[in-house]
Amino acid sequence: MKRTLILIFTLMALAGAKGFAQGQFRKPLKSTRQSIQGFSNYNVGLKVGCPWSYMQKLALKETTYNGNFGYLAGIFLERNLGRWSVGLESTFAQKGSKMHNEKEYEISLANFGILKTTYSVAYHVVTVRVPVSYYFKGMIKDDKVIPYVFVGPEFDIPLDTMVESVTQRFDGPNGDNPLPEKKEAFKPIPNLSAVAGLGLMTKLRFENFSLILKFDAAFNYGILNLASKEKRWSQTEGIHAHDVEVNFSVVYPIKKILHDACHNLQ
Repeated sequence: MKRTLILIFTLMALAGAKGFAQGQFRKPLKSTRQSIQGFSNYNVGLKVGCPWSYMQKLALKETTYNGNFGYLAGIFLERNLGRWSVGLESTFAQKGSKMHNEKEYEISLANFGILKTTYSVAYHVVTVRVPVSYYFKGMIKDDKVIPYVFVGPEFDIPLDTMVESVTQRFDGPNGDNPLPEKKEAFKPIPNLSAVAGLGLMTKLRFENFSLILKFDAAFNYGILNLASKEKRWSQTEGIHAHDVEVNFSVVYPIKKILHDACHNLQ
């Protein structure tokens, strides 16, 4: 009888140990610091920003570029590779340019006037960007804020007709003498830019999920010559579109589902 009781208690202990081990192995593995921080292999997010864009014509001298403040909004997908990541972004944006030029001219032998020319243009584009980012993890305690840098190409696809507005007026000794405003419309062409920027990333943790917030600034250098139908990369006479943008993003980490570690052992 005593041997029977010992055998029963031994079998019950082994069964309990097996059940506890299986329960532990069925839990998601958290062997990496990335899981503890709330990061994941894939992220999706929403992005909004304000680009300040301008078009520079190489042949123009003594021209001031005021630039055009626009807007952008879009979505993106990011693949994390440790400290590195590769993303794919698509945004809807307004871009353009504003500039003015002043030249002195002679009215008579004793009087001079000023010829002022202002130029403005605005248009909408769909942008596609492929940023490659590097995150400086470990610089700040517990990675509460993580700095990062990114580079990559951007392609702008115009959606509507570009409208340019040119206003000229003479400023003489008797005051302003405005000329009629001139307006002209023409179709913009796609633009290819090289992008470089830097930003800061932080996390917001909730009970069942976490969000990542990003704030970044970038400079887009236009490569294509918008004045050339051949779209050559470099010419003596050319128009190139550049912009500086400030962006804010809300990122949702997509958690990778880990399989039961003991599934193949059963």
